[in-house]
Amino acid sequence: MARIIEPFEQFFDGDGDPLSGGWLKFTESGTNLTDKDTFADSAMTIANTNPLQLDSEGRCPNVFGTGTYRVTLYQNNEGVPGTQIDQKDPVGGVSGVTAFSTWDSETVYPDKAIVVGSDENYYRSIGADNAGNNPTTTPASWEQIDFEHFYNAAVEYFTGDRCFTSDGNYYVSLTDNNLGNTPSSSPSDWEDVIGDIDVRLGAIESQGILTYSATIDYVAGQSFTVGSDGLLYKCFINNGPSSSVVDPVGDATGTWLTRSIQTVEFTGSGTWTKDTGLLYIVVEGVGGGGGSGGCLATAIGEVATSEGGGGGGYCKKTIFSSDLGATETVTIGAGGTGGPNGGVGSAGGNTTFGTHFTAGGGLGGAAGVNTASEENVLGKLGGTATGGDVNITGGNSDDGAVIGAKFASYSFGGDSFFGRGSIGGSGTSPTGYGGGGGGVLNTENNAANDGVTGGGGYVVVTEYYGY
Repeated sequence: MARIIEPFEQFFDGDGDPLSGGWLKFTESGTNLTDKDTFADSAMTIANTNPLQLDSEGRCPNVFGTGTYRVTLYQNNEGVPGTQIDQKDPVGGVSGVTAFSTWDSETVYPDKAIVVGSDENYYRSIGADNAGNNPTTTPASWEQIDFEHFYNAAVEYFTGDRCFTSDGNYYVSLTDNNLGNTPSSSPSDWEDVIGDIDVRLGAIESQGILTYSATIDYVAGQSFTVGSDGLLYKCFINNGPSSSVVDPVGDATGTWLTRSIQTVEFTGSGTWTKDTGLLYIVVEGVGGGGGSGGCLATAIGEVATSEGGGGGGYCKKTIFSSDLGATETVTIGAGGTGGPNGGVGSAGGNTTFGTHFTAGGGLGGAAGVNTASEENVLGKLGGTATGGDVNITGGNSDDGAVIGAKFASYSFGGDSFFGRGSIGGSGTSPTGYGGGGGGVLNTENNAANDGVTGGGGYVVVTEYYGY
């Protein structure tokens, strides 16, 4: 349980002297003044008195509790609480948070605190002062996370559990109540998901594996061959003159499978399709960059500079074949348009891969106001990112400023993981994917101008195939 009062904290009166014999009153946090118990031990079996009296040096005994409190400090008035000296609310909650505590509605969680939800999944806090938000129902406040395991013979595994082993291989459990079955020697209980490609390919020379020939009979589950593309293939259906002849290169029948890596890129929305033999994918995506604002027309003695757009958010996620549909919808967020004729730039669009993650678009920049005085131009926020194993917020655009009647500094567009925001005042487009449009400049006595459109989003899927 949380320690509510620090163990060596000393309390003082208004003259700076130790508050000898003072009192601490503990009540419910907020407007509720109902008494709330504290305890002298971390197991919360020994209740403290309430109010609790300080010693002659103004220190209190152990104070443990759960959740948050309103704590009121009083002077001593002949053995009872006298004049109120101070009051704090909320007190407690944060200091008692552990990485794997069960979530409760009273505790105030700091940024990145990890708790166990009512569904027994792990969640990480998004932001500070996170209180009263149930992690199973408030994704805006909590991110569900998972952990990779290293095999331990004393741990019981269940179907779908994944772990690394000391030899560097990666396995998935095929059974429930999987206890004491060494992955490398228990193929009925564990599947080698990735394996060691170098060792497999090394077998080409060490075991004399031959280039594929239509005159050889290959045995399902036992035979290997080298295709004309140089890849190592394993036979899964009897193949050869005695059955049917299927060349491993280009095989779509499932007779042959190889360990290979392929990439599929999306610069526009579309559909990703899962192919035979897929083990898992690593998918990355970035949202569209925000467009910068345009600048209003200026008179003699006036200048204007607009806000750049924010960069798109970035997500990266590893997804096993069993967690993927036959197809997944890919939505690529468009770059936000630059503000037309002195208008506001629009936000970039969100990039999504099915329901697995959302890489948010950067915010659009505000228009540049014509002025003859000094004025600050604040940058815009980059896009958010949720659902990935890695989530990175897009870069903010830079601040700009009007300096006097004839000079201005530019607001550069925000960067993204896959792109750079455009240079402020240049009118050029962002490079790569997801960068924000740079702010534009309008010198004195000019017509209104347009902002710069942000860079479009992007998705790349790295596919891992094998047996």
